[in-house]
Amino acid sequence: MPRKFITRQDVTNNAKDGVLEIGPNDVITAAAEEIAGRRNISIVRQDESGASQPGSTPVQRPAIAAPSRLDRTGDSDLRDHVIVSAVGRNRSSVLAEITMRLAELNANILDIRQTIVREYFSLILIADIHEISGDFKGFKMALEQLSTEGDYQITVQHEAVFRAMQRI
Repeated sequence: MPRKFITRQDVTNNAKDGVLEIGPNDVITAAAEEIAGRRNISIVRQDESGASQPGSTPVQRPAIAAPSRLDRTGDSDLRDHVIVSAVGRNRSSVLAEITMRLAELNANILDIRQTIVREYFSLILIADIHEISGDFKGFKMALEQLSTEGDYQITVQHEAVFRAMQRI
């Protein structure tokens, strides 16, 4: 059976009577889990035949096998990590703009790499967002608003979603 990513919209549009049934191979995004929790919607995984198991419990996020190099505490969840990438024209203070916005949003940079090739730069960083005020959507919008055409483009995504996409 094909794998499907369950998104926030799936939870909002497809839940019936406080329950969303998903397939055995479906992957749940952090945003889907967040909205399901806020709306008291149980996410129930169907078995291989497509039938829900009677009395089945809500889907649990799989445990992380071992702490990554970036997980300095050993117990942090990937839902609290985001990957921020920026690519564009290099100019003075690009890195400062991005890191200052992260500081304003209470994000903690765990790892960062920047490369400059002629007049262009690329940046990728991983940040811990468990202390941000507000939700992920607001955080993402605040960072992506730094993007301007002809300057640089920023992309923000949860690390768990990024890792799931790389497994497909």
